[in-house]
Amino acid sequence: MNSIAHNIEQILREISDAAEKSGRKPDDIKLMAVSKTKPMEMLLEAYEAGMRLFGENRVQEGVEKRKELPSDAEIELIGHLQSNKVKQAVGTFTCIQSVDSLKIAEKINKRAGDLEIVQDVLLELKTAEQDEAKTGFSHIDDFFSAFEQIVAMENIRIRGMMTIAPFVSDESLVRNSFRFCRENFEKAERLFSLKDFDTLSMGMSGDFKIAIEEGATLVRVGSSIFGTRY
Repeated sequence: MNSIAHNIEQILREISDAAEKSGRKPDDIKLMAVSKTKPMEMLLEAYEAGMRLFGENRVQEGVEKRKELPSDAEIELIGHLQSNKVKQAVGTFTCIQSVDSLKIAEKINKRAGDLEIVQDVLLELKTAEQDEAKTGFSHIDDFFSAFEQIVAMENIRIRGMMTIAPFVSDESLVRNSFRFCRENFEKAERLFSLKDFDTLSMGMSGDFKIAIEEGATLVRVGSSIFGTRY
């Protein structure tokens, strides 16, 4: 068995174990292969091993990989979306996970309207408060104010929420980050009652088991699948 296929199999086992530990069904949790910076041959290797969901940080890289991946594979944008990249991103990515402001949502909605499509998005909540490099809504009141306006946009469908936990060794801080996002995900469910609001994207290679225990429905794993080279 090649290494990428072996890695995927191992991670799926770990997802299953974490789900069962927290009383959840393993099938309720999706695995995304974070393929940023990885060459196309590695994505195709993962595809052959059964992966159908990939995550990219950069719009242009995702656009090029979309052209080469089989049509039944999906690519989602997980990196920060700049205003000048909206035109390329909308319609290319199955979901834009990193909507972090009302302004960017308005631009996505306009572009999707021009294309006569509905663009799936996640709203990104910043839970690593001390990390200035991380993006996302940093104030929960601003988040819910924006949510109320975005949910009314005709060409956007809010599928859920996304967060990145702080890169720290203190597991309690990581867990608190995921828990805060999940609690506000549940609050949004209660407030807005959206039919397709079903995705809680939390957890990466180093912390996805904790994320699953705290309610993640999608985990974004890169280095544990592809390795850290490239």
